[in-house]
Amino acid sequence: MPHHRSTKWQVLAWSLGILCVVLMITLRVLLAKLFSSREDQNQKISTVPTLSSKTGECSCDLCSTHWIGFGNSSYHLFSQARTWVESHAACAELNSHLLKIDTKGELEILSVLEAKGWIGLQISESWLWEDGTTVNENLFEFLKMDDESCAYIEGNYVHTANCLSGKSYICELTI
Repeated sequence: MPHHRSTKWQVLAWSLGILCVVLMITLRVLLAKLFSSREDQNQKISTVPTLSSKTGECSCDLCSTHWIGFGNSSYHLFSQARTWVESHAACAELNSHLLKIDTKGELEILSVLEAKGWIGLQISESWLWEDGTTVNENLFEFLKMDDESCAYIEGNYVHTANCLSGKSYICELTI
């Protein structure tokens, strides 16, 4: 009888040992996947491309760490007050363009960053982005548009203003 009990305990001990090894391997695999996905996510958010101006020189604004990466774009929020045309030209000098908001996620991250300034939206006969595409009206549920001809963002809101007024601006570099 004592031999029978020790065999049961040995089987139980081996079973628990194997279960413990399986759980440790599973935990290791899960942790590796977790850190891998976090690393991918960090790269997605913080990747800042190498930039050069049209003149080939590296200016302080251009090479600074002030570019913020999100998805396939990087953004630079400028506090200098410029007209819409001056802002457009300043972004073009950095091989970028005034901000074009394509998704709700992009709008949300800009809101979190408290972004404000000119964006690449103007009116001719209708509201169009700089690249000629139309505005996704579902994207801007809080869109406040008057008879002015240029748009700027402040928080979740997009407003209009005279294009000749001075405002901060946001450049976007699409990767």
